[in-house]
Amino acid sequence: MRNVEYILPLALVAVFFGPTWFRIPAAGPVAKAYAQDAPSTCTLKGSPLLGRGLQLYDASKDGKVIAEFIGTTVPLSLTIAEDPARVRSKVSTSTGKPTLRLEGWITLDTIPIYAVKDVDAVGEQVKIAGGYPVKLVKGAQGKLTAELTIAGSEGQTLRGTGPCDAFSLEWARPTIYDPPQHARPYLMKGQSLDLFDKPNGENIYTLTMAEGASPLFHSVETRGMFQRVVSRSDVVIDAWVKVGSLAPIKKGDRIESPPSAPAQKASARMVLESPAPAKSATKDIPVRAQRDDKEKAIGVLEKGAEFFVIQVVSGWINVLPKELHISPPSGGGFWIKAEDAP
Repeated sequence: MRNVEYILPLALVAVFFGPTWFRIPAAGPVAKAYAQDAPSTCTLKGSPLLGRGLQLYDASKDGKVIAEFIGTTVPLSLTIAEDPARVRSKVSTSTGKPTLRLEGWITLDTIPIYAVKDVDAVGEQVKIAGGYPVKLVKGAQGKLTAELTIAGSEGQTLRGTGPCDAFSLEWARPTIYDPPQHARPYLMKGQSLDLFDKPNGENIYTLTMAEGASPLFHSVETRGMFQRVVSRSDVVIDAWVKVGSLAPIKKGDRIESPPSAPAQKASARMVLESPAPAKSATKDIPVRAQRDDKEKAIGVLEKGAEFFVIQVVSGWINVLPKELHISPPSGGGFWIKAEDAP
């Protein structure tokens, strides 16, 4: 969908985010959360649509909430954790132009991720197809392991491992299979289908579908009691099956349609207005979640970034970027030292 720009008067920001956003944090010592570096795995980039209220933390485990996404598309650089189910993945919000860039950790299953190339799952015979959403379950240097829930099945999953560039935060149009002229179309006779690596070979995978559901297969070769079939949907299959395990259909009776681009809500960016003019950072300025020199910086107000001054308190300034993708949590803020302000 077309991106939509929202213009909000700065006075309404308190209403939008809630009155607690404007509270001055309580004085006193603040426990310092030491953020753990993410392992050296794959880093994915893109601008996914992130749900409103999704939280960004200052550590890979436990830690504090430092910001919340507001329901827009957000440019991200995402480094996948080795064990995404147990540890958050490292994220940096980056737009490619001067802005408030935050760095923190996020739960991976809250971010849409796609296979953009075919990913080997069972040898060369069974693959996860590019163009479909997946769940990343493991990260390693230079590769990722993903899990796909097979469409039309009763929850059957398929795992595959591929290089970093086989995955993205951006959807990619899948490849359309164009069967040869001599290929005959088939559907599964029953709910399960055994796949073999070669005629009279090893049973490498059993596809189990819900009643009445079946991928579209094309038979391209027959040897004895086995036929080689090819199928491309969310799963790519190029394997051998036993003759008689598939039911022939007429050509043109069924055509597999590739998925369309995932629907995204509008609200790609939000721009704030204020009676006071926006300021522009003259250098990179560290940003903290609290008014405390001992606090680790959570990001940078980049040189040239436009921002509004929300509060001035004891040598600290609470700021909000003019282009808004992310907001402080309740009771928090984006604080810079007054001496760093232009």
